[in-house]
Amino acid sequence: NPAHRRVLLPYVEALKLLGIDVRVRLVDSLIAVNFRRQRDFDAYVRGHDFLNPPVGELRSYFGSDTADLELSSNITGIRNSVVDALIEEAERAETIEAAAVALKALDRVLLWGFYHVPLHAIEEERFLWWDKFERPEHEAVARYEYLVGSSLRILDSWWFDPEKDERLKSVGK
Repeated sequence: NPAHRRVLLPYVEALKLLGIDVRVRLVDSLIAVNFRRQRDFDAYVRGHDFLNPPVGELRSYFGSDTADLELSSNITGIRNSVVDALIEEAERAETIEAAAVALKALDRVLLWGFYHVPLHAIEEERFLWWDKFERPEHEAVARYEYLVGSSLRILDSWWFDPEKDERLKSVGK
């Protein structure tokens, strides 16, 4: 994908500084499918769009039972009993906190196995703040909370102050 170039080029330059000969090749879909089918590549760029928590997809991406399936999501052919045990632990978890522990351990095993190299992930959570929303006068009416132990963020409720929205001021509302 040509859009990956922006992410790949700094990584390629860093590898070259380490003395690693790197060539990036843009191929059409048919060649890419054949490379994946034969697992004939040193590196393959793809995004991971997991649900949160990602327990449902773990077996297909990292489990030993999908390692030999042609064109499976387990493109690196991971066959690791520790990975399988951590996936099972995450699937059996009864709370989000217990699943998070297993998922963090799985993340460490995958990173240290160098199966996947994250190229464009941020460590911090980002929140956008716009002051057109306000808290209620009486705190008992509403609370601003999000689910503890999860990255899913929800607001129970909010109040909109049209005086703070510049777009509405310009149209006279």
